[in-house]
Amino acid sequence: MHISHPCLFNTQRPTYTDMLSCCKQAYAGQTSNKCISMLPIDIRPTASPTNSDRTANFWYPLYEMPWSTSGCSNKLPLPYNNINDRPNYSTGEECCNKAYGGQSSKACLCEHLDTPQLGCDGIIEYELTTITTVVTSTLTLGDIDIPTNTDEKAALVETLEDMIFDMLLVALGGDLQEVRILSIGGDAVRRSLRYSDERLLTTSADIEYEVIVENTCTGEDCASTNMGDQVINEISTATSNTEDMQNAIQSSNNAALASVTVQSITVDQTAVSTTSSETIVGVSFPVYHMLKSRVFL
Repeated sequence: MHISHPCLFNTQRPTYTDMLSCCKQAYAGQTSNKCISMLPIDIRPTASPTNSDRTANFWYPLYEMPWSTSGCSNKLPLPYNNINDRPNYSTGEECCNKAYGGQSSKACLCEHLDTPQLGCDGIIEYELTTITTVVTSTLTLGDIDIPTNTDEKAALVETLEDMIFDMLLVALGGDLQEVRILSIGGDAVRRSLRYSDERLLTTSADIEYEVIVENTCTGEDCASTNMGDQVINEISTATSNTEDMQNAIQSSNNAALASVTVQSITVDQTAVSTTSSETIVGVSFPVYHMLKSRVFL
């Protein structure tokens, strides 16, 4: 008995340059691989191409479903035999907009796509503003011995930064990401930590550092919040107890800080703030104006 191949010529159907192309295009997603298996051995691929996540590289309308609840999909296998039987689109959004543009239920956009879409329940668009605030402070230490060894200097700077960070963390929470020391005893702290070879012994030294905080806000929250003053107040409160600061420094296990005294802590009352905004599409509008924080050094 002669069995005809599904890709043999028929002028009433789409045509292809060869039978392999026909199988790949007209029967894409065919789980049985029947079309491929019926090809002559000399042109049959050793294995049918597979897609590990079982999705096509295009989206198609689901004509099997009622219009009001239907949508678009990219799932394999295709629910139809010939790939040319339905239009296909590069993205799900394009498919919904063109194939279901007049759908009042918005089932395509809201129920069949994985990404949030405007117009669905709880899906809205809003502007998120990021406020980056920098506050400079000075910690005056007495009886400090600043080492000349590069590694020891680096350890001293890291210890002081970590210690100040921990003191501020309770007040600023997740909005605080880093404390950066700018100078010690008038000598600038460069990130390479390269000082002169001269040993620096002082009875007191000013440790100048900056605190960088980043908050986010939306809508009227941005206009009603003076983030600079708020951050200054929080830093001032967190560092107001010099005895607590001294105990934390002396217990840091850094030999250069074992006997230091804290003479004063001064917080600059002028904060530098910058803002940037971006449009967000999300599942709900943020209620609390402090949503996230980052730091840029």
